[in-house]
Amino acid sequence: MKTIDIHTHLLNPNVSFNRPLDRFVLRFFAKRLGADYQRLREDPFNGYVEAMASAIRHSSSVDKTCLFGVDSRVDSKGQELHRDITVCASTEDVLSVSTRHPAQFIPFMSVNPRRPDALDLIDEYVERGCQGSKFLQNYWGVDLNNPTFIPYYEKLREQNIPVIIHIGPEYTIHS
Repeated sequence: MKTIDIHTHLLNPNVSFNRPLDRFVLRFFAKRLGADYQRLREDPFNGYVEAMASAIRHSSSVDKTCLFGVDSRVDSKGQELHRDITVCASTEDVLSVSTRHPAQFIPFMSVNPRRPDALDLIDEYVERGCQGSKFLQNYWGVDLNNPTFIPYYEKLREQNIPVIIHIGPEYTIHS
């Protein structure tokens, strides 16, 4: 039986594995991913993308994966406060990778609801092929129950796309 992996994160295109711990762990990460260690060292983003696409292409059980970015943390005016250099890949990055590997990746958008243009971005990204949305409120520092987000949720419902909401603690990025 073929399945769809519903939770895979794209790395930030500027990711680097330069810290001593990163260099140590990278060997294990590369082996587990089926990636070339040297390629990950020299070109981490593309090495990761190509290894993931290859792993899915050759998998006997996984047909595709839903690919997530993580929008940056922004203030109420939409000004960027923080973009994690490891996991904050933009929806543009997700769409680009999904276009290169349409048989392996299903693009999901990540739009911080604090962005003034969030509703327009949802429409744009659905039109460009996003089939779902990732909501990472613990990194963004937002309350899911904030009544000002109701139009955001209504827009997602109007577009008839699933929303993946991260619950519980987050340990990979500061939140």
